[in-house]
Amino acid sequence: MAEVRGQAVWPRGLRRAPDFSLRDSEGRRFSLASLRGGPAIITFLDSQCHQQCPLEGRALAAGFRMVPKGMRPTVVAVSVNPWEDTPGSAGRAMKRFGLSGFRWRWLLGTKAELEEVWRRYRIEVRRTTGDIEHTDALYLIDSQGFERAGMVYPFLPTWISADLKTLAGESE
Repeated sequence: MAEVRGQAVWPRGLRRAPDFSLRDSEGRRFSLASLRGGPAIITFLDSQCHQQCPLEGRALAAGFRMVPKGMRPTVVAVSVNPWEDTPGSAGRAMKRFGLSGFRWRWLLGTKAELEEVWRRYRIEVRRTTGDIEHTDALYLIDSQGFERAGMVYPFLPTWISADLKTLAGESE
């Protein structure tokens, strides 16, 4: 049986993904637990970013295109910019990042609400003059709600596609 090969990996059933509840860019309440039954990718993005976030998004999109539609995860993008991310900027960013054709949820909140999620996923966020510096990490979550792989950008799209195919094979 194939194994996930992210930069950090965990065995099945070992590391439950921390659940949380935030509003998405359409104003709907969202919890990570609502995605059980299918794989998910949780990542942390700034809709205003013109540096790393678009590159990460394009790498994810390239990886998704290598995977059959039924194996593609929902992308859960947690805002790292509570000061400027809006529902409109989230949609524009997903289009600019190449992810608008896939299932995605961009989660928004107050700084305090988002800080709790950042802390649980070990994401450092620092607002500087003209930029948001943050950990460029993502987590692959299996259909049972467990973290299986973690990656820090830059990563290859083939890493994403291979791990998604592995996770899909486990749930068959």
